[in-house]
Amino acid sequence: MRSASASRRAFSALSLASCSACMRSDVDRYSAILRSASAAAAWRVVSDASRSRWAAASSTVREESVDPAAMRAAAPEAVKAIFDLQIHTIRHGTFESDVETLTTRYIPPHMAPKEGKPKSTTFQADISRIIKYAPAELFGREAETKLLFDAWGKAVRGESKRPHILTFVALGGEGKTSLVAKWAAELAHQDWPGCDAVFAWSFYSQGTREQTAVSSDAFLAAALSFFGDAAMAGSAQGAFDKGRRLARLVGERRALLLLDGLEPLQYAPTSPTPGELKDQGLAALLKGLAATSLGLCVVTTRYALPDLRAYWQTTAPMHELPRLSTAAGVTLLRTIGVKTGSQADFEKLVEDLDGHALTLQILGQFLVRAFHGDIRRRDRISLEKADAKIQGGHAFRAVRWPA
Repeated sequence: MRSASASRRAFSALSLASCSACMRSDVDRYSAILRSASAAAAWRVVSDASRSRWAAASSTVREESVDPAAMRAAAPEAVKAIFDLQIHTIRHGTFESDVETLTTRYIPPHMAPKEGKPKSTTFQADISRIIKYAPAELFGREAETKLLFDAWGKAVRGESKRPHILTFVALGGEGKTSLVAKWAAELAHQDWPGCDAVFAWSFYSQGTREQTAVSSDAFLAAALSFFGDAAMAGSAQGAFDKGRRLARLVGERRALLLLDGLEPLQYAPTSPTPGELKDQGLAALLKGLAATSLGLCVVTTRYALPDLRAYWQTTAPMHELPRLSTAAGVTLLRTIGVKTGSQADFEKLVEDLDGHALTLQILGQFLVRAFHGDIRRRDRISLEKADAKIQGGHAFRAVRWPA
């Protein structure tokens, strides 16, 4: 067993590495960064002068018997998140190269992030293709929202056993896009905590006839340009090479990639290879990210991705999005403006429609428009007619598998 003084020396080396920048004249600013538990911001305030302290800490943790849990418990609250990240990094086989990356990203004090300002002048976010689908309120998706926040939190903390890709699978109209778009809107409201870049793409234009996409060409060109390789984006390289290159660009930073409505690029359930990706570029991207990624990719689709079967139990778990619960469906109807009727009337309608979110929304809006929100008049409504009035007849096409 190590002596108490040796453990204190080990912790001292780690805490000094975390706080060396805080000990300068700009104490308040750096302390606020550390208290925010934003690993990305805290790492950037570690100066070159800390290199020797990191090396000492590495030797202590790797070669001598210490109790990191006890050391963490004794740490000030302001540095516990950074302590966790350092222990993980020090134990990683490429610690020295990580230090090199760290020191090259150092931001001097006069350029340190300020509250309310972007963490970096190079930070980019483009969620324009999905944000329009974010609802004002999201009902009955608390568990899935927590799953997303937990997955992103693990990425920010640099945990090794965590998802690289989260796939949500459900029929059309169950609320996959709404879930991811609302979560993205919440992260944007929080100023993208711990995020280096954000890019979203929709392969399926919900509520329209645009269901004929057969390749990832447009997506790969836009994403490669966004992540800094416009030359590859405009090159004659094949989709596979572009997808593999994009996987490296995305995976080498703490990026958030949102891919909505992947089903047009998958084989239909009735095919000999149900759900498999038709497109080599997208397959190369997803397999590359499943293998290596510092960030998180979130996918929505109507069918499982057998291309990622080898990673389902590790870095690319799949989650089936359930129907809305009766309580959530009733809340949705009342929020839309359906008011008149008994609780039993509301619950029966939700169950008759099997908790299908889009159908409940269309029917509820039509009840409000045509019958002043009286749920007792539901028997006078044709679902096809309600769809035509509310969404131009597009919604029921949206729930079918694309040809």
